[in-house]
Parts: sequence; structure tokens; C-alpha cells
Amino acid sequence: MQNALAILVALLGSLLMAIGTQMQSSGVRDSGRATAAVRSGGFTLAQLFPLLRSKRWVFGTLLLGVAILVQLSALGLAPLMVVQPVGVLGLVITTGLNARLHHMTPSRSLVTGVLMCVAGVGIFLVLTTLYAEDQEVSDVRLLITCGVFVVVVGIVLATLRLLNRRGGALGYIV
Repeated sequence: MQNALAILVALLGSLLMAIGTQMQSSGVRDSGRATAAVRSGGFTLAQLFPLLRSKRWVFGTLLLGVAILVQLSALGLAPLMVVQPVGVLGLVITTGLNARLHHMTPSRSLVTGVLMCVAGVGIFLVLTTLYAEDQEVSDVRLLITCGVFVVVVGIVLATLRLLNRRGGALGYIV
């Protein structure tokens, strides 16, 4: 029962995350200087100030903060392997929001992909809800995990530096 509540809380977090992301994106589009900066391939701290004047961007950022708190609450109710996959549904929600806001009809392949994503997450959630257990993480494993994280972030940053910011959106996402 607690896992089911955690899934509902995580779903709320995903919804807030999708709406917050959409509002931030809209705020960036409304802020001409910030949009021009992103198109030119970079974003500096000075270009943050026009965004702070955009009510949509600020509200979207606040929604993202609330979404993080909601997701953390879900993690307090169930293990990560139960809660985390629900976050993927945020992509599904964002796809639907974008299609609706831009008056577009999603293609058949997009709808198929979204349905496959939802089905995969659903199957995974059923399995993890039945079999997931919390386990203690030893200090050694935590240190190893943190070390791997630092190395991976270092590699990504070095790669972006080598590409001289030409990695595009995919580079920043990675």
C-alpha cells in the first residue's frame, strides 16, 4: 500500500516537473536576450537576469523546486527502484503538453513510442512493487559510487570543453 502511495506522489512530482519545464521554456522564449544567447551557443550568468524578470520562468523554476520536494517525499515512502521509473512519465506528460500548447497532432510513431514507454514503466513498477526491498549501502560502496560519479562528470565536462560547446543540446543533456 505504501508503494502505491509513493507511486502516486511520484506521479504528482512528474506532473509538476513537466509543467515547470514547459513554463521555463516558455519564459526563455519570451526573454529575447536569453533566447539569443542560447542560439549563439552559450549562456552566461549575466543572461540570467532577463529570465528573472520573466514571471513564467520564475514560476516554472519554483514548480521544479516543488517537484523535487515531492519526489523526495516519494522516496521517503518507497525504494528508489519503485519511485524513479515514474519520473520517466514526466517525458510523456511533457510530450502531451507540447503537442497541446503548440496545436500539433502527435505522429503515429510518437504515440506508439509514448505508449511503449508507459507500458514499460507500468510493467517495471508492478515488478518492483512486488519485489523491491530497501538495503543498507556500506560506506565503501557509497565512496565507490561517488568516485565513479566524479569521474563520469569529469569526462563529460572535458568532452564538452574539447567540443568547444559544439556538442549542442545533446551534449548538455548528457
